[in-house]
Formats: sequence, C-alpha cells, structure tokens
Amino acid sequence: MQALIKIKEGKGHVQLREVAEPQWREGMVLIKVAYAGLCGSDLHILHNDIALRMKPPVIIGHEFSGYVVKGKYPEGTSVVSETAFSFCRQCENCVSGNYHQCESKQILGYFHNGCFAPYVLVPERNVYQIPQGVSMKVATMTEPLACCVHALYEVGHIERGSDVLVIGAGTIGQLCAQLAHHAGASVTVIGTANSSHRLAIASSLGFEVGIDLPDRRFDTVIECSGSSQGTQNALLMAKRMGTVILMAFDKTPIDTSIISYHELNILGSISSKNTSWMKSLLLLPHLNLEPLILNERPLAQWKQSFEDFEKGKGLKTLFVM
Repeated sequence: MQALIKIKEGKGHVQLREVAEPQWREGMVLIKVAYAGLCGSDLHILHNDIALRMKPPVIIGHEFSGYVVKGKYPEGTSVVSETAFSFCRQCENCVSGNYHQCESKQILGYFHNGCFAPYVLVPERNVYQIPQGVSMKVATMTEPLACCVHALYEVGHIERGSDVLVIGAGTIGQLCAQLAHHAGASVTVIGTANSSHRLAIASSLGFEVGIDLPDRRFDTVIECSGSSQGTQNALLMAKRMGTVILMAFDKTPIDTSIISYHELNILGSISSKNTSWMKSLLLLPHLNLEPLILNERPLAQWKQSFEDFEKGKGLKTLFVM
C-alpha cells in the first residue's frame, strides 16, 4: 500500500512509499481509513520542529475516520480513534487519568504508524463508534475537536454569558469558536488580512469577526494562531483577572509583565484524553463542521496540500483514502 512516511529525523525527509499492509493482532483493531485530516502538527513533523517524541521511519497522520476490518466491533463499523498509542500506566499522570501527559506516551503518527495510508492498526481501547447520522468526513474532525474540548471544557471553563475572543481563524480557532458558543458564550473571531476567506466562514456561522483588535477586553481569550503577535494580543485583550488559553505553539520571547499586572490566568493545553473524546462524540451531531472542510484530495497530492496549508489557503484538508 502507498503511505506517507517520515523517513528519518531532520527537516524534510517525508516521502510517499510502498509499504506492507499492517496485520491484525490480539488487542488491536485493523481499520480501513476512509478520510485522513491534515493537521498543523504534520507540518511541524515535516520541518522537524515539534517537541513530541518521534521514531522514524514512521507513517505520519493521526486524524482519521474509517471502517473496522477486524477487532472490537463488527466488520464495517464506522469508527474513529484516539492518538495515544501507548503510555506507562504507572506515573502520576497516568494513574490520575491524565495519560495524555505521560512522559513515556507514544503517539499515533509519531512513534507508531499513522493514518496517511489505506490501513491503520490501533489499540482497541482507543476506538469509538461514530454517532448515527454523522458523516465520515465530519467524523474525521473528532481528533482536533477533542483537543479543543479538552482545552475549553477540561483545562479551562467557558461560562454561560461570558465574552470570548478567539485569535486565529484556522480549523482549531473555528472549532473553539463553536464550542464556546455551545457553552453559551458570546464569541468574536479575529484573524489577519490573509485569512479573510476563513473569517468569512466564521461570519457565515454567526460569529462576530474582524481583522483589527476589538475595542473591548474579554473574559476569556483563546490563542489559536501560533504567532508571537497572537500571543501578545491574547494577553492584551484579556480582562484584568481574565483567562488566556494557549492552543498553539510559538517559541518567540514575549513581554509577560502584563500577566502579573493584570493577574491573568494563563492556561496551556495540548492533546486530549478519553473524556475529551466521549464529549466530542456527543457534541458532533450538534455542531456545524461541514463548512470547515474545504479540500478533499488523494494522498498523492500531499506536497501541494502541505504547501497550501503552510500558506494559509483553504481550511481543513482531508485525504481521501
């Protein structure tokens, strides 16, 4: 089968290659991939600047929906899967249920072969049935949705009637906006002039949007742009004693004095856990995710897809497997 592989460490070294199909074994589920989603972290893998454990050569990709070939559920069952392939089960985080923060965690598409291939093999504990009425395309968004659910509903807490600002109109920003709205908040989404097409989607979904900073401060600001300017703006736009949730990565030094002066609550969030996934699956039928999927391409067009993603073109891209 054709699979997209990170061949070795270093910048680049991603290639489409012919590999053997995975073989089912006890305790695992063999899944025929239907759709696989391109994530920002896949770009970080390409550029070799992600601070997560990797073990190349490895098939990359971790967002997908598919059909059971063998294991746990009857053949043909529509499913999605968590990404935490293995963890130690003994550390403080694992014992408390926060295995997503296990220092020994091994992730699908990083340490174990992922979903940018026709077939993927995952632990049966990770596999969930897709709710009735939810399309396979939309179900592919479960993984990024679970990350946002974890950030907004488990790490943070969005209160009904609160005023929320989302910085960044990409997929994660759009998902956070919908989740904040679902929690009863008033939501504003801001982006750059280059993201006008993304802001138009957010506007069509009922959100206040803009390019300039609003003339008020917010109870909660969710930073999803991954830029130093976005992070600095998040600190500036939060009310005194407000909350800033950091969903994206940026290594540029910033002025943090305002955190102390305004007594801001700064929350970082990454990944998800089983509670995040169960909540996400319940939420899927009640959110409007179809408009976020702008591109469907064969895996053979991966280079163009990565380039478009890096340039901010489109929104969510799915590989049709």
